[in-house]
Amino acid sequence: MKNKLLLGVTLLLSSIFFIFTTTVQAQEDNSLQNVLDSGTLTVGTSADNPPKEYIRMNDGQEEIVGFDIDVAERIAEELGVELEITNMKFDGLIPSVQEGEFDMALAGFNPTPEREEVVSFSDSYHDLPFVILTTKDKEDTFNSIESLAGQEVAAQKGSTQETILMIILKKPDLLL
Repeated sequence: MKNKLLLGVTLLLSSIFFIFTTTVQAQEDNSLQNVLDSGTLTVGTSADNPPKEYIRMNDGQEEIVGFDIDVAERIAEELGVELEITNMKFDGLIPSVQEGEFDMALAGFNPTPEREEVVSFSDSYHDLPFVILTTKDKEDTFNSIESLAGQEVAAQKGSTQETILMIILKKPDLLL
């Protein structure tokens, strides 16, 4: 499995830290009023991105927590509404926002031209670089994106990192 698991976890985590933005559905002007009228802010997330959003056990119950969840709680508090969070796979978040399943989604999104055609993004509130994590004995081997060519790699499905790896490494069928 040659670093596959470690590299997969690394790329997954790097997708968390690359650029964190909130995406909201490109709706008519009454979207805020709809939230206020319903009394609930519905938020989709992919709770596999610690410390931004993840699941922890609290008194035997699963709880979605993290920085992005704190942001959602603050928004709901400011609006005076209840917060409802739904956990799902990352690649399903934008389609779910488009379909009106959520008022917004919080996760490690990069605003790409394709995504900006279908949803609106907030200002970025956290920027971190894309990095490669490997074991100490391989640091001279895996020190650039190009050094991954010919290796088994993984990225979070639907992420910008998946796109980057497929283009640079010319691997249309990454292990996901």
